[in-house]
Amino acid sequence: MPQITTCRNCGQECPEGAGACTRCGRLLGGGSGPLSLLDRMLRASLLESRVYKEVSQARGTTLQSVLVLLLMALARGVGRLGTEEAEWVVFVEGFLLGLVWWVVFTIVSYLLANLIQTEPDDRPGQAQMARLTAFAQAPGALWVLGLLPRIGVAVTNVVGLWQLAAIAVAVQHGLNDRSVFRAALIVAAGFAAWLVVLAIFQS
Repeated sequence: MPQITTCRNCGQECPEGAGACTRCGRLLGGGSGPLSLLDRMLRASLLESRVYKEVSQARGTTLQSVLVLLLMALARGVGRLGTEEAEWVVFVEGFLLGLVWWVVFTIVSYLLANLIQTEPDDRPGQAQMARLTAFAQAPGALWVLGLLPRIGVAVTNVVGLWQLAAIAVAVQHGLNDRSVFRAALIVAAGFAAWLVVLAIFQS
């Protein structure tokens, strides 16, 4: 008989080894609040499969996913100050670009994942894909290193590639068959869409 773990926060009974409550999203190991958020951000940045599984299944992680997204956008805005004159307009542009980056990848990932999955029960929900792609932005907290003289731009380019890898892992957990190849194709399509949006933004 499978072992059951009861969430101390909401009382939900979850399968042992679930990692997080399927109702409220709290870590079953006892972590909560800022520590739970930082723990998930670190593990998401390290491309740990289990944390993306937690986020995919637990609706209670929605608030944390929003916080991760906002932190990334803020870091991107601050990092932009290192590439141009330190004006608030540059910060706002960086912040908005961070949000648009997430929106583009979320929409493309959701649409293509639903197109690929033939069975309705296998298709990811909008909120599920939004949570996954938001947590995939965790490496973006390092955009703030764009402030570093001389190497700031190179560092942020690496961070951008790191985010793409995290998005691929996130999208993989939105697919029923966990196909790495399909996830990579979806991310490639998302990146192409991002380049189009970026070209429009800069025109």
